[in-house]
Amino acid sequence: MSNKKRKIDSECRVFKNQWDDDYFCIEWQNKCMCIICKETIAVKKEYNIKRHYETKYKDKFKNLEGKERKKCVQNVSTVRDSYRVAQLIAKESKSFSDGKFVKKCMLYVIDKICPENKCLFEQVSLSRQTITRRIEDLGLNLFEQVQDRVKHFQCFSIALDESIDMAQLLYFLRGVNASFEITEKLGTLESLSGTTTGEDIFKALLNTFKNLGLDFENLVSITTDGTKSHMD
Repeated sequence: MSNKKRKIDSECRVFKNQWDDDYFCIEWQNKCMCIICKETIAVKKEYNIKRHYETKYKDKFKNLEGKERKKCVQNVSTVRDSYRVAQLIAKESKSFSDGKFVKKCMLYVIDKICPENKCLFEQVSLSRQTITRRIEDLGLNLFEQVQDRVKHFQCFSIALDESIDMAQLLYFLRGVNASFEITEKLGTLESLSGTTTGEDIFKALLNTFKNLGLDFENLVSITTDGTKSHMD
């Protein structure tokens, strides 16, 4: 009995163009890449590619055929990439209008490296209005995640700090659920208009508790910087 192992390279596996339409995969750097999630599949084997498609996307795209099918997938991919760029812009505290410049640079590089795919990147919307909507959507999603977490808090503590220059109040949450899983999150940022007295801060605190669905009965401690609030 031979102990030799069969090597993938010796099997002469070749990418088939039909996989683009059937499983939304393209050949990239000698690997198969899903154009929806950009995940790469190292082995050019239909079983692996088909499994990736059926596990993640079959139910969503099974009723689409031909050009309609491909157009739908491209739209999903371009919207997802638009959100990713918006997330980077937000993390780096860049101007929302920078998305347009990012796209200009991106298209310039694509035109030099792989011009045949330029049309795909042109569909990624990075205008100032689009980036604004994307960042608002991302912020809302993060807030909803915090709301979902606090529903299961058995007890929690908060730390708050007020910025006099910007008249903003930051609320940091630390809570534990019935399984003793600890969650530490920035709860919210409340803007204070007018005065920044203790009463104003308390009203903002009540508003935060209301929006997040927090219960005072489960509050075990409050931490502040200890300084006096302005009475102006």
